[in-house]
Amino acid sequence: IARDPANGDNYFAAGDNYLYWGEHLSEAEAMYRKGIELAPSNPLNYAGLGRVAYIRKDAAVWNAQFGKAEELMNTKSLKIDKNIKQLTYLKMAEVMLQDENTNLEKAIVYINTAIPLNDKNPEVYIQL
Repeated sequence: IARDPANGDNYFAAGDNYLYWGEHLSEAEAMYRKGIELAPSNPLNYAGLGRVAYIRKDAAVWNAQFGKAEELMNTKSLKIDKNIKQLTYLKMAEVMLQDENTNLEKAIVYINTAIPLNDKNPEVYIQL
């Protein structure tokens, strides 16, 4: 962030780092919101907000944020990179697999959607 404070991807990475440690949900949320402010067409930060909401058990928010991420990824005019799309789907699936409130069915849907985007990426199969 210090080198490129205008890059929304950096805020996703920072938010992901906070989220990884679990007890810093507010800090993660702040990073994702800043990423959205800087790059509103990047689905990763919406997925990040959805992940925070999923952990907080706020179904309305996580559904809305994941829905926004999917909407952006399906907007052809945005030309979202396939690797960004795949990472977004994997991050949405990851929280559903790792949280105590697992949603295996939906996680598998996200993973299966991610596979054709880059079937050579081993991370996809690790989550399966």
